[in-house]
Amino acid sequence: VEEPSHRQRRKRVASDARFHHWGLCQHLLAEAQRAVASSALLSRELTELAVLVAMKLDPGHYHLSWTEDLRSKAWCLNADANRRLNQTNASVDALERAKAHAKTGTGSAELAARIEKTEMSLNWRLENSGVITCSESASYGSSASWDDPSSHSRIL
Repeated sequence: VEEPSHRQRRKRVASDARFHHWGLCQHLLAEAQRAVASSALLSRELTELAVLVAMKLDPGHYHLSWTEDLRSKAWCLNADANRRLNQTNASVDALERAKAHAKTGTGSAELAARIEKTEMSLNWRLENSGVITCSESASYGSSASWDDPSSHSRIL
């Protein structure tokens, strides 16, 4: 996808069925994960494309639970990229979508751990910015953590 703007790339990916395949979605997610430490903006753009592709995958062609896992992973990585860009509302929304897709997925422990890690990182961000308190964080679904759990992905 070589369109000059992200908006044009999104439009092309959404409308052209040649881009609606598993391999492209996996590739976009892998590139987004590589980019997140150096450019959260690039990571978010890649995850937005991955979400578009994942949502266009035909559950009749791919097993429904696998498709839901891939959709969940795409939303989860999008939530993390938005969190790193301080886009709290977008991050919370993406995380909720990730959880919804995971409910009808395979029940993968790896995916559950990814969602939990993203949720903890988001709660840490919200607590330390004063948006929510520790008790609100616990009611949101994960325990309070005073060290940003995503720090292992940063270059020290």
